[in-house]
Amino acid sequence: LSACTSQTVCSGSPPEDHLVLDARNSGTTATVVLLLPGQRLLLSHVGDSGVALGVRSRLPSSNWVARSLTRDHKPDLPEETARIELAGAQVVQVGQPPNITHRVVSSHQTWPSINMSRSLGDLHAHTQGLSSV
Repeated sequence: LSACTSQTVCSGSPPEDHLVLDARNSGTTATVVLLLPGQRLLLSHVGDSGVALGVRSRLPSSNWVARSLTRDHKPDLPEETARIELAGAQVVQVGQPPNITHRVVSSHQTWPSINMSRSLGDLHAHTQGLSSV
Protein backbone atom coordinates (compact mmCIF):
# COMPACT_ATOMS: atom_id res chain seq x y z
CA LEU A 1 0.00 0.00 0.00
CA SER A 2 1.81 3.04 -1.19
CA ALA A 3 -0.53 5.88 -0.20
CA CYS A 4 -2.63 6.17 2.96
CA THR A 5 -4.49 9.13 4.48
CA SER A 6 -7.15 9.53 7.16
CA GLN A 7 -9.64 8.60 4.45
CA THR A 8 -7.37 5.81 3.32
CA VAL A 9 -6.82 5.43 -0.40
CA CYS A 10 -4.70 2.43 -1.26
CA SER A 11 -2.92 2.70 -4.59
CA GLY A 12 -0.83 0.42 -6.75
CA SER A 13 -3.67 -0.59 -9.07
CA PRO A 14 -5.31 1.14 -12.02
CA PRO A 15 -7.48 4.09 -10.86
CA GLU A 16 -10.75 2.20 -11.44
CA ASP A 17 -9.61 -0.47 -8.97
CA HIS A 18 -8.73 1.89 -6.09
CA LEU A 19 -10.03 0.73 -2.76
CA VAL A 20 -11.32 3.57 -0.60
CA LEU A 21 -11.57 2.89 3.12
CA ASP A 22 -12.77 5.34 5.74
CA ALA A 23 -10.86 4.72 8.97
CA ARG A 24 -13.45 6.77 10.88
CA ASN A 25 -16.11 4.09 10.40
CA SER A 26 -14.08 0.94 9.95
CA GLY A 27 -11.27 -0.74 11.78
CA THR A 28 -9.70 -4.02 12.68
CA THR A 29 -8.23 -6.10 15.43
CA ALA A 30 -4.65 -7.29 15.22
CA THR A 31 -2.47 -9.99 16.69
CA VAL A 32 1.26 -10.46 16.22
CA VAL A 33 3.22 -13.39 17.66
CA LEU A 34 6.98 -13.78 17.31
CA LEU A 35 8.75 -17.02 18.15
CA LEU A 36 12.12 -16.09 19.65
CA PRO A 37 15.17 -18.23 20.38
CA GLY A 38 14.88 -20.36 23.48
CA GLN A 39 11.23 -21.20 22.84
CA ARG A 40 10.10 -17.74 23.93
CA LEU A 41 7.09 -15.91 22.51
CA LEU A 42 6.63 -12.17 22.13
CA LEU A 43 3.05 -11.23 21.42
CA SER A 44 0.93 -8.16 21.06
CA HIS A 45 -2.75 -7.81 20.33
CA VAL A 46 -5.50 -5.24 20.18
CA GLY A 47 -9.23 -5.94 20.12
CA ASP A 48 -10.77 -9.36 20.40
CA SER A 49 -8.43 -11.40 18.22
CA GLY A 50 -6.97 -13.61 20.90
CA VAL A 51 -4.01 -15.97 20.98
CA ALA A 52 -4.11 -19.56 22.20
CA LEU A 53 -1.16 -21.90 22.43
CA GLY A 54 -1.53 -25.64 21.97
CA VAL A 55 0.59 -27.60 24.45
CA ARG A 56 1.07 -31.23 25.34
CA SER A 57 3.61 -33.39 27.11
CA ARG A 58 6.23 -35.23 25.08
CA LEU A 59 4.48 -38.56 25.62
CA PRO A 60 3.14 -39.82 22.25
CA SER A 61 -0.33 -40.58 23.62
CA SER A 62 -0.82 -37.22 25.37
CA ASN A 63 -3.61 -34.87 24.33
CA TRP A 64 -3.21 -31.30 23.16
CA VAL A 65 -4.54 -28.60 25.48
CA ALA A 66 -5.25 -25.01 24.41
CA ARG A 67 -4.01 -22.27 26.74
CA SER A 68 -5.21 -18.72 26.23
CA LEU A 69 -2.34 -16.22 26.17
CA THR A 70 -4.39 -13.03 25.79
CA ARG A 71 -7.53 -11.42 27.14
CA ASP A 72 -10.01 -9.85 24.72
CA HIS A 73 -10.33 -6.08 24.99
CA LYS A 74 -14.02 -5.80 25.81
CA PRO A 75 -15.85 -2.70 27.06
CA ASP A 76 -17.38 -4.46 30.09
CA LEU A 77 -13.97 -5.04 31.73
CA PRO A 78 -13.75 -2.63 34.69
CA GLU A 79 -10.59 -0.81 33.56
CA GLU A 80 -11.92 -0.49 30.00
CA THR A 81 -15.31 0.80 31.21
CA ALA A 82 -13.55 3.41 33.38
CA ARG A 83 -11.58 4.77 30.40
CA ILE A 84 -14.69 4.83 28.20
CA GLU A 85 -16.78 6.64 30.83
CA LEU A 86 -13.98 9.14 31.45
CA ALA A 87 -14.25 10.07 27.76
CA GLY A 88 -18.00 10.72 28.19
CA ALA A 89 -19.34 7.55 26.57
CA GLN A 90 -21.07 4.61 28.20
CA VAL A 91 -21.11 0.84 27.96
CA VAL A 92 -24.52 -0.69 27.32
CA GLN A 93 -25.60 -4.30 27.33
CA VAL A 94 -27.53 -5.46 24.26
CA GLY A 95 -29.15 -8.73 23.27
CA GLN A 96 -30.94 -11.49 25.15
CA PRO A 97 -29.33 -14.43 26.97
CA PRO A 98 -27.38 -16.33 25.87
CA ASN A 99 -26.52 -13.77 23.15
CA ILE A 100 -25.52 -10.75 25.20
CA THR A 101 -22.77 -8.33 24.25
CA HIS A 102 -21.63 -4.93 25.46
CA ARG A 103 -21.27 -1.93 23.18
CA VAL A 104 -19.80 1.55 23.46
CA VAL A 105 -22.25 4.39 22.78
CA SER A 106 -22.56 8.12 23.36
CA SER A 107 -25.35 10.64 22.91
CA HIS A 108 -25.75 12.08 19.42
CA GLN A 109 -23.71 9.21 17.96
CA THR A 110 -24.11 8.92 14.18
CA TRP A 111 -21.89 5.88 13.60
CA PRO A 112 -22.43 2.19 14.50
CA SER A 113 -21.64 1.14 18.06
CA ILE A 114 -18.63 -1.09 18.66
CA ASN A 115 -18.36 -4.19 20.86
CA MET A 116 -14.70 -3.93 21.79
CA SER A 117 -12.67 -1.38 23.72
CA ARG A 118 -9.50 -1.35 21.63
CA SER A 119 -9.01 -1.37 17.87
CA LEU A 120 -6.97 -0.05 14.97
CA GLY A 121 -9.03 2.43 12.99
CA ASP A 122 -12.62 3.02 14.13
CA LEU A 123 -11.51 6.62 14.68
CA HIS A 124 -14.99 7.85 15.65
CA ALA A 125 -14.98 5.35 18.52
CA HIS A 126 -11.60 6.64 19.70
CA THR A 127 -13.41 9.84 20.71
CA GLN A 128 -15.38 7.57 23.08
CA GLY A 129 -12.36 6.25 24.94
CA LEU A 130 -11.38 3.39 22.66
CA SER A 131 -7.64 2.90 22.38
CA SER A 132 -5.25 1.37 19.88
CA VAL A 133 -2.78 0.38 22.61
